[in-house]
Amino acid sequence: MSADPVWSETLSFNTSQSSNLICRVYKTPRRIGRAVSHGNELIGIMEEEILLLLKGASIKEIIQPLNKPSDPGLPLGNTTIQFSISMLGRTFPVLSPVLPTPPDATTQAILDISPALELAEAAHLKMQTGPQQTASALKSGVDIVASDSFSTNYGLLVEHVQAFIGVADKLSEFHPYIKAAWGILSAIPKIECDGKIADLVQDMQALYAFLKATDPSKYDGPQKKIVTSLAQQTIECAYFIRQYANDPNFWKRTGKNLISDADQKIQNFQDQFKKLKLAFTQHAVCETQLVVLRIFNTVEKLGLDATADLKDMYYAKNARFDSDKQCLPGTRIVVIDELTDWINNPDGQDTPQVLFFSAAAGFGKSAIAHTIAKHFHNLGRLGSSYCFDRADQANRSIKYLFSTISQDLSDLDVAWKSALCSVVTGNRALCSTLAVKEQFDNFIVKPAAALTTVGPIVIVIDALDESGSHIERKPLLDMLIRRAAELPKNFRILITTRLEPDVSKALQLVHQNPYVKHKHMDAAEMDNMLNELDLSLYIEYKLSDIKHELEARWPNHEWCSLLVKSSEGLFQWAAVTCHYIMNPYGGKLPVEHLESFLETRSGLDNLYYEVLNQAFQRNEFKVMNRYRSVMGRILTAKEPLPLSTLSKMHVNNPGWMNEIKAIIEPLGCLLSGINGNDIAIKPLHSSFHDYLTCFSRSGEFFINLDNAEKEFATTALYILKTELSFNMCQLHTSYKANDDLEGNILQQAKEKVSSQLIYACSFFAAHLMCVPSSGLLLENLDYFFNYEFLYWLEVLSITSKMSIAPGILSSLLNWEKIDKNMKMFIEDAMKFVTTFFQPISHSAPHIYLSALPMLPSDSLIAKTYSCHFTRVVSFERGKQISWPSINSILQGHRGTVKAIAFSADGKYIVSGSWDKTIRMWDAQTGKLVSD
Repeated sequence: MSADPVWSETLSFNTSQSSNLICRVYKTPRRIGRAVSHGNELIGIMEEEILLLLKGASIKEIIQPLNKPSDPGLPLGNTTIQFSISMLGRTFPVLSPVLPTPPDATTQAILDISPALELAEAAHLKMQTGPQQTASALKSGVDIVASDSFSTNYGLLVEHVQAFIGVADKLSEFHPYIKAAWGILSAIPKIECDGKIADLVQDMQALYAFLKATDPSKYDGPQKKIVTSLAQQTIECAYFIRQYANDPNFWKRTGKNLISDADQKIQNFQDQFKKLKLAFTQHAVCETQLVVLRIFNTVEKLGLDATADLKDMYYAKNARFDSDKQCLPGTRIVVIDELTDWINNPDGQDTPQVLFFSAAAGFGKSAIAHTIAKHFHNLGRLGSSYCFDRADQANRSIKYLFSTISQDLSDLDVAWKSALCSVVTGNRALCSTLAVKEQFDNFIVKPAAALTTVGPIVIVIDALDESGSHIERKPLLDMLIRRAAELPKNFRILITTRLEPDVSKALQLVHQNPYVKHKHMDAAEMDNMLNELDLSLYIEYKLSDIKHELEARWPNHEWCSLLVKSSEGLFQWAAVTCHYIMNPYGGKLPVEHLESFLETRSGLDNLYYEVLNQAFQRNEFKVMNRYRSVMGRILTAKEPLPLSTLSKMHVNNPGWMNEIKAIIEPLGCLLSGINGNDIAIKPLHSSFHDYLTCFSRSGEFFINLDNAEKEFATTALYILKTELSFNMCQLHTSYKANDDLEGNILQQAKEKVSSQLIYACSFFAAHLMCVPSSGLLLENLDYFFNYEFLYWLEVLSITSKMSIAPGILSSLLNWEKIDKNMKMFIEDAMKFVTTFFQPISHSAPHIYLSALPMLPSDSLIAKTYSCHFTRVVSFERGKQISWPSINSILQGHRGTVKAIAFSADGKYIVSGSWDKTIRMWDAQTGKLVSD
């Protein structure tokens, strides 16, 4: 007899739940067919009431001790028997009636292994198929019993999950997921029994009964990861069960093949739980893919590759959440739980799709946003995250928001991708639109009709107040507030922001809008005990390495209490202070740094002043000038620059890198990127930027942005003048497009373009717009257009940045400081770029080989540059003399255009159509601005 004998057989019995189940285990030397041979030895017996087994810790996997045959009350050592039990109406579809049960079987069902084999075989052979009416009537009777059992199982599941929350309370890895799963499951209303759903609930109940009996404090690393995956999968199953409970006909309405699809999804859930439980018991490392419920129709299952259709859409770089910026585990629990509950609430009128979360600077809004984003990313429920940053508005623009979100959603849901592809196919110009309303209509509202994901889809937008000016924010606020009703009901858009005047005004209408909610954390809530506890945990964690030194000076955690009090509820204050204490300089010890802070008045402004005052001698003229120059460049950079690039952004100063280091190294608690040459340097928090740029707050440490912009503009034009040249990327052929160049050749070509040149090419005009003109700036700009303009297009072509050229030229054209001649040249340059945009973008050499020779004879660019490139195609006759009257064709209306007008300043064209739309266009570029 083997140590672990296995007998695989399924037996069916008609009996009541009050009956007893008796199992007798025999030892036999051999078998004849299915019958046990003579001479069997009874070695153990198990007897239990069926009702207790169904209500026990495990239904699918019963483990019971075997007792001695001579004394059924005494266990047979450590020998156990393991089997499965389930309700017949749930496990097997009722397609044929079961033979009537003998009267004596209703009082007791005895499973004696040797004779039961013959009885089961005989019962199986006697089964016959009855009329449909009989089967239906029988099924109705079975459903009553199964429904009762299902309710019992579901109640046990909720009970077990809740109990596990208590034992897992201290383990941050999976506790939030267990807590969220219980919140969803406990709120689901009573539902009708269904075979497949009942099986799933039964499996989940058995699993959590098993987990409840374990000790999470003794879990090893793999087990913690497995339980985290189990909790995450439980949330997904809870979404599925809730959808069924709230709308049992959902699957029937959605499509004829989706019943089987749902059954397969349930099977996938069950298989996943089995896999994870096995890995848990074996302490194995288990890589799993979360099973998420999505519904695909036949077309969507074809694996549509729409990459080619979406590649022209704008996508914001580095705008997603950052795992390193999450809340410290165990902190901000109340706020995070409230937001998580809102996200997990069932769809309906009581659950708004959009929630604005506001608080004062330094409260930790961004940390909360990053935590929520990471949490739902782990669940496969994060549709998109978009974090605005005042220091990087060029890359994280409002103009890229909805196009980025839509592309992220297309990665999450194949049906969304298919719908988005259909929207932009045949309308390539739509991909590059920067109009917020048009993006919302085409990239969000239209694809939303095809959305297939069941359960919440989370979109996190962080730091709305850092997105740009109030003028730029207005159309975005209109879309998010006034048109929230058009969003899918399972969308949950979390937006964090300070209450800037325009945001505050827009949110005044929220109380009348059931689709939008505003949650504000005011000073009263920030001063409560929980907030102080969060700060205490955070400070202790950050200063844990010097805890003994601090205790020696301020015993009984007084040092922590003093810091919490000084923080005035602001996490940003605590973050700056802890970083500063842990990174002392100037010969001071950490304790001495802390003493100096405790002597300072509370508040962020006082904290910033204290850091700057200790870092720089205010009476040192040379030091303060260096400080203003370096900090001015950091604050006015249109995108954050690393030290390696920033050090090149100075005219004729080879020691500029050392000067930058001298300024930024003492400010590690206020700036990121100070510890490497290739990490972007920027303020860690927007409040530091605000402090430095307000004279009444920063005084001697004030940074005049106008002066800094002028320095940057001068440097950028100088870099263009010294680094641009003909064929600077040293391309050897014009027969291949940029994208078709071999990988190493293209890479080598791009390496010829320095990082400071790329920045100068991209943002020289943006800096010029911020300063009054000067003779030197205008001279350098004139030199650029007369000698470097085509080389500039080369760089934009090879670095795939041609799309920014029309906007740069348009902004320069509107700069009031340029003279008439330069304005005429820029107008000609605009026509050149818009006319030959495609060939220039396609291949840099064709600036000279195709675009330049095709220019009209009267073109100022042709007159300026053609004489320098004579070995190109020439025309004997038929060449255009001047630009055609039609500058561009504006496409967008679907009906006849009935009215058109220019704006008073001539910058915009407004058109009205019978398609019931009014559209506004940029008169220079032809791009749609809004509709």
